Amino acid sequence: MIPCKTCENCELILRKKYRMGSLIAFIGLLILFASILGIAVGALLVVESVPLAEEWMEDFRLDAESRMMAAGISRDLVGQVLDSRVLRPTDLERLSPVQAQLAEEVSSELKEPPMRDFSYEVGRSMLRTSLVGALLALLLRLRKVVLQCATCQAVVAAS
Repeated sequence: MIPCKTCENCELILRKKYRMGSLIAFIGLLILFASILGIAVGALLVVESVPLAEEWMEDFRLDAESRMMAAGISRDLVGQVLDSRVLRPTDLERLSPVQAQLAEEVSSELKEPPMRDFSYEVGRSMLRTSLVGALLALLLRLRKVVLQCATCQAVVAAS
């Protein structure tokens, strides 16, 4: 039992108080709810865009295969290009300049990652921003332990 040094007739009780005012803690709570909602929406956008990227890649592969077959490139060379294997110089010699250029274009386009759609980028940005917002909100809602008088409400740091 620790006596109060202000009023000297009551004891101090351990209590948890917000490090900042109650209004700031309430604002932190609102930011936390908005951040959780933002994390959910951002995650949904990212997850929903993955099948779109796979579908786009499959469409690109089919289109590239049909373009190379229409240009007269043999099926085994088309398979090598689509499997991202490097064509040997002897394979390139068998192709006309137009066919070789088409094979190089398709090969370079396959080496680049597939274009991500707008929803993926928005979702990723929303996730990052919301995570930072949630961290800020948790910092605004930090509590500290204090000793408070039951009669005069005087506060003394507990540490």
